[in-house]
Amino acid sequence: MEVIREWAFSLCCCMVAGSLIYMLTPSKNLAKVFKITLSLFMLCCIITPFAFGNLRFDDVLTDELEQKTQDHASDLNETINGQLIKTVTDTIESHIESILKSFGIEQSKININMNVDDKSGIVINQIELTLPDAFLSQDQAISRQIEKDLGKKPEITYVKEVY
Repeated sequence: MEVIREWAFSLCCCMVAGSLIYMLTPSKNLAKVFKITLSLFMLCCIITPFAFGNLRFDDVLTDELEQKTQDHASDLNETINGQLIKTVTDTIESHIESILKSFGIEQSKININMNVDDKSGIVINQIELTLPDAFLSQDQAISRQIEKDLGKKPEITYVKEVY
């Protein structure tokens, strides 16, 4: 991209210099000759980088576009994975809450740790539950039901009050 900038700057400088010289030419006959010469010179300045292979838009633009495309794809992938994790987390939390309600537990704190693998699959790393200590006697049944439904055994902590 730097090559294109330099080429455009040189082209503009040539145009300004040529215009100044054209305005300073004294006679009309000389002005016509100079106008043709200036036109040919400008045409050569425009064509030269392409003719000698110094400037190839396909390489410059392809590399830059490829990098931008990769950056955008990476950003999009992160956004999609974030939304996927949020949606799945909300769904799993809702399901765990319904399981806990079936056991009569109204207050609970649910923390789910998960990520997305290479093939866009969800991997549940950890399920942490904080429940009132009044339900300690139902620990095994709650744990079995969640493991049966979600395939991951929860880590349950019992406290006097759940915040």
